[in-house]
Amino acid sequence: MTDKVKFIHSKTVILRRKTSCCAKIIDLLFYCSIIDLIGTDTPRFSTKDLRHLMINKIYISCEPKDSSVKHLSGSMTTTVNDYVTYIENKLANNKIYRGIHGNEFHGDITEEYISEEIKYKILDSTLTILLISPDMKAADGDERTQWIPWEILYSLTPTLRFDKVMRSNAVIAVILPDKSGDYSYFNKLSTFKILSENIKGGYIPIVKWRQLIYNFDKCIQLAYERKERTHSVYRNVE
Repeated sequence: MTDKVKFIHSKTVILRRKTSCCAKIIDLLFYCSIIDLIGTDTPRFSTKDLRHLMINKIYISCEPKDSSVKHLSGSMTTTVNDYVTYIENKLANNKIYRGIHGNEFHGDITEEYISEEIKYKILDSTLTILLISPDMKAADGDERTQWIPWEILYSLTPTLRFDKVMRSNAVIAVILPDKSGDYSYFNKLSTFKILSENIKGGYIPIVKWRQLIYNFDKCIQLAYERKERTHSVYRNVE
């Protein structure tokens, strides 16, 4: 190889390296722009285009010890926690955050403590699945002393995330079958105000368990679509 050819060859290699670096930088900038768009409450891309990017970190809110639900095969005494495990197994490639174990907390608990207990898991997720069960709400009805309303609140509240974008989660409520396999108990269920108000307002869609497990993608897409087009959100725990 002559000196002239060597020089041209080296220039070509350098040019290719520069082009490769530029391409990587462009790809990185494009990726960052997508992340920013996903993080906003009004993304410019359609839900269908972004769905595969968004559904990777899921927060599950529920009363895990509630045993008043239909028996699942493979468990001795079925509780809501077994339904959470079912979701984890079905979505093995996704990061699943389990909610707080236990319906109520006791003692003088501040909102700052509640925030520290749950906010980082919710901040690192894009979707909250709320599992509704017959005994999810404590008998005394004091919503401020139960975890689920706070988990809903932090899911709905736009917060500065790790990607430094203000955004809230999409949320979907899933009715679990009672011991007899029936769903009609929900019609008479006294549920949390923050949940009922946002179901009525349109932000939180509600589906039955059998609908979720047989058409998961469609149900989750519905949650993101509701989040995009619903502007009236009830954010209060009473």
